[in-house]
Amino acid sequence: MTARTFSIPRHRADAPARLPDAPAGRWSPKRHGTAGPALLLLIAFAACSGKSANLIERMDQRDAETRAEIEALNNSLTSTYDRESAITERLLQVEKTNLQLRHDLEQLRQQVLALMEELEARAAATVEIAPPKPVGAPGVYEDARADYLDYNYAKALEKFVQVIKMAPLGELADNAQYWIGECHYGMGAWDPAVTQFIKVFAYPNTAKADDAQLMIARCYMNLGNGPRALNAYQRLVDEYPDSEYVEAARKEMRVLQ
Repeated sequence: MTARTFSIPRHRADAPARLPDAPAGRWSPKRHGTAGPALLLLIAFAACSGKSANLIERMDQRDAETRAEIEALNNSLTSTYDRESAITERLLQVEKTNLQLRHDLEQLRQQVLALMEELEARAAATVEIAPPKPVGAPGVYEDARADYLDYNYAKALEKFVQVIKMAPLGELADNAQYWIGECHYGMGAWDPAVTQFIKVFAYPNTAKADDAQLMIARCYMNLGNGPRALNAYQRLVDEYPDSEYVEAARKEMRVLQ
């Protein structure tokens, strides 16, 4: 039997080494060629792009929410400002109304006070009772004085004479005597006036003595009797130095001198 020989084929030195086939589903240079790395980059980019898109969407949503919050805040501030403006306007209107009310109240108060004063005056006039008119010599004396003040000297003269007849020693007798002289003086009867003024000195402690002395001097002046007038004035100054008529007497004496 002839022996078989087996020869083992040799690989060529320049032939590349054979790699085992990659399992199905995996990339291998043999099965997919050189496009594998680019595909991986594309897949990674796609993944990043998806994440970026999601992030942008979330940022947009947050930006929209922020804008909505700002808009709501602005609306709230505007509404608050409007409310404050309305309140301020209302307060100003209320203050203006209060000022007008206070003014009207003050006017009303003044009117009430004036009305009260008028009512009080009317009540006082109604309640006030005129004092009873004096009777007797005092009553006649008052009537005579009224007539004298009305320049009705003749009628006043009659009544003053009547007072003396009714009460010759009464407290009004010396006054009545003085006014009798004044009535004559008022009618221009200088000589009778002097006579009546001299009679005033017959009443002791009369308060009309200096008045009568002054009028005697003036009667003499009107009569044109300067020396007697000067003597009468000098007697007033000497005998009644505290009289209120002393200064007038001195001035009238200077006219005669």
